[in-house]
Amino acid sequence: MGYLSGKTGYVQLGSTTYSFGKWKLSMKAGTPKITNWTTNGFQAVVPGVVAATISCSGPWNFGRTPVTLNSVYAFHLGLDTGVELVVNAQVSAIEPENDVEGTPAVSITAESTGTFTASIS
Repeated sequence: MGYLSGKTGYVQLGSTTYSFGKWKLSMKAGTPKITNWTTNGFQAVVPGVVAATISCSGPWNFGRTPVTLNSVYAFHLGLDTGVELVVNAQVSAIEPENDVEGTPAVSITAESTGTFTASIS
């Protein structure tokens, strides 16, 4: 498929599309150290816990952005129709804001729970 434009992106919680203008998925893997005397002075690690943090932000479409703290949603983070990353995540933060020279906006953060595809292509 190649390069895409950011204007074709989307965020869905379940099957509902939200009016966010930006999303970010930070995937990380723990690396527990097992360094010992047999590793010849070099660090050694093993695969650890895999987790992800989701951040979404954009204009606050008041009355049409139902999100609840501690609720788990299937986040569909899209690049284009049919090109998406899906992560079940629990909402850990909601940050509404307003600017006298702008428009109301909202940011949400969620932490992965359960399995997800921890890679990109």
